[in-house]
Amino acid sequence: MLPSMKLKLWHQYLRQKAAYSCVLAHQKYGRPEFEPMEYWITAMKHVFQDTMTYLFQSKGLEMSPNISAEETLVVRKLPGTDGGSRRRHDQINVGDVIIMKDPYVSDNHMVRRLAALEGDEMVSTQEEDESFVLEDGQCWVLSDNKSLKPKESKDSRSFGPISVTDIVGRVIYRYRSPRDHGFMVNSKVSMSRDMPVLYAELPYMKELYAENDKESKGSQS
Repeated sequence: MLPSMKLKLWHQYLRQKAAYSCVLAHQKYGRPEFEPMEYWITAMKHVFQDTMTYLFQSKGLEMSPNISAEETLVVRKLPGTDGGSRRRHDQINVGDVIIMKDPYVSDNHMVRRLAALEGDEMVSTQEEDESFVLEDGQCWVLSDNKSLKPKESKDSRSFGPISVTDIVGRVIYRYRSPRDHGFMVNSKVSMSRDMPVLYAELPYMKELYAENDKESKGSQS
């Protein structure tokens, strides 16, 4: 990679990291004028001490063949304050593979693909079902596994639309094995936005995965 391209990616990453850190500070203190010192101290701590990604272990076959069961995923955190801010800053887009809160078990998370956002009309293939429009802050998610029946897929066809605030991250990289890994196919807008984050943090995430894998194998022996 050309030095100029590396510099550009680092510049974009730092800009996104700064914006991400300010969102976290805003969640804790509100606007900076209310608690200016604490706000900026918190923001700077996130810039230098936090990462914008984390590792997540997939479960089930709902996202097969794109994501298999027990696959390690690199997830970009999406700490939006509300549905409007997520949409306004292009944090999520139709086609993204997202991590969301499980509607059935609130403490668990699940992987699904974002199929529609607020304002989109949902038309069923079943004649007896009426069409409807997603309300503000709502979105529709689907599994990738086309061989599963709607109830087996555990997606919006069974539990309905979810709140956009239930989305906690976007899958940006998948790691099945040392020979089988690669970028997660999301919307073009999101993949372009995530590239600087992947460039800056993927090497660290791979090291973290290797350490976790080594510890896991050690505990099994």
